[in-house]
Amino acid sequence: MSTPEKGILIVSLDLELYWGVRDIARLDESRDKLLAARAAVPRLLDLFTRHEIHATWATVGMLFFHSKEDLLRCVPRTLPRYARRKLSPYEDLETLGANETQDPFHFAYSLVQAIASTPRQEIGTHTFSHYYCLEDGQDVDTFRADLNAGVSAASRLGIGIESLVFPRNQVNEGYLQACAEAGIRVYRGNNAGWMRIGITLSSKRFLKGLLISAKKGQWKV
Repeated sequence: MSTPEKGILIVSLDLELYWGVRDIARLDESRDKLLAARAAVPRLLDLFTRHEIHATWATVGMLFFHSKEDLLRCVPRTLPRYARRKLSPYEDLETLGANETQDPFHFAYSLVQAIASTPRQEIGTHTFSHYYCLEDGQDVDTFRADLNAGVSAASRLGIGIESLVFPRNQVNEGYLQACAEAGIRVYRGNNAGWMRIGITLSSKRFLKGLLISAKKGQWKV
C-alpha cells in the first residue's frame, strides 16, 4: 500500500493598506481597520514561523518606502489615464504624510522588512499603485511602467519579485508578456465561477444596483 502524498496549502496574502481601498472608502472611516491590519502582520508572521508555513505576500509597491520623499523619486514617468480619475492613486501623492510614523496607512517599510526577514516568506507584487488592468483609460504601456516600478521598489531593498497578484482580480491575459519581461514567473489567476471573475469597477457598481433592486422586488437596468 503506497503512502498517501501530503496535501499542499497555498497561502497568498494581499498587503495593500489604504492603497487597496482608497477608491471605495474614506480614510477617516478606515483608520481602525488599517491599523488592525498592520497589527495582524507580525502576529501572522509569528504563527507562520511556529508552524513552518510558507506564504506569499503580494505587496503594493508604494508600501515599500519609509518616506514620501523616497516614494516620489520612484514614481513611473508614464501614468495610467483612467476614465474615472478617482481610480488613480497618483492623484493623492501630494497629500501623503512625511513618513511611515506620520502616515502608517500609506507606508509599510517596517512591515516589508519584517516579512523579508522571516523564514519561508515570499514577497510578491500587487503592482506599484494597485493598478487596475481592465479599466478604461489604461493600457499595456502604463501597466508595464507601473509593474516595473513595483519590481524596482522591491529591488532597492534586496527583494527579488517573481510572483504577481492582479488587484481586484482584474487579470488581463494580454499583459502577461509584460509580466514575463519584468521577471514575473507566477501570477494568481481566478477560480472558476462568476463570483471570482475580475470585472471592472463600473461593472461591479452595475451588478450591485441589480442586487439591491432585486431585494426590493424591482429590476432597474
